[in-house]
Amino acid sequence: MKKISILFFSLLAVLMFTACNNDDDPENIETYSPAINSRAINGDKVVFSQNTSIIEVNLTKMTVTITSSYKDCDGNSHKLNTSAMQLTQVSGYTFSFNSGSTAFGEATNLTGYIDLSTVVAWYSFTANGTDNIVCTTHPIYSYGTTTVTDPDNGNQNSYTNSQYGFMIDATGEKCTMVITYFAPNLIGAIQADQIYWENLKLTPTTTGYTITGDKAESSLKGTNTITDINLIINNQCRALSGSFKCNNLEIKVNSNLFPSKEL
Repeated sequence: MKKISILFFSLLAVLMFTACNNDDDPENIETYSPAINSRAINGDKVVFSQNTSIIEVNLTKMTVTITSSYKDCDGNSHKLNTSAMQLTQVSGYTFSFNSGSTAFGEATNLTGYIDLSTVVAWYSFTANGTDNIVCTTHPIYSYGTTTVTDPDNGNQNSYTNSQYGFMIDATGEKCTMVITYFAPNLIGAIQADQIYWENLKLTPTTTGYTITGDKAESSLKGTNTITDINLIINNQCRALSGSFKCNNLEIKVNSNLFPSKEL
């Protein structure tokens, strides 16, 4: 199986999740402990919450169980403890799961996806019969295109190997953007295998988040300052679009959480 180590390197691996398995267990079980970012949505109202979780994937039985917490639109906290849900392959290493007719406490109609190559999980359910709860691990958008444009002459270059990760803080008001294989130039030359920008303004919305800012300094001090930041996480967090400027070039991104655009 394709492993997470090919994607999100030391920084996100440490800050986003931990994983373990029991070598003495005859079944192949992997257990992850990521932060889960939840948005409770009811009409125009959005309530953000972040909690730790346990996601257990049984690779022998091909099932997943989730233990976490969330807040509803009234700000009340609830526990989510699922039973084992069957994994169904959708595309490549991406699998779907659902609760069927089973209710997990106040949660009903749970559906979700997990990418076993990136260990990115997304799921949604109905709470209290009225609120739509949408949950993700810190999102990593690995499946899309980055386009670099010189605004002075219109010259462009596009490439598909960059990945965009967002570590959301516990308040839901700021995030760190991490990019792998960053190539802010017109020849596609990778300038940084890993680079990040901290304390970007994050705003939860009914469809995802917006990430905005006038200027942000990179982790590579003195280089790759970005400006005019306007990124949109939409399609209930399954898609990323928008742009920012770096080195006098405009960088546009269109990417997805999972490899199939239909998800």
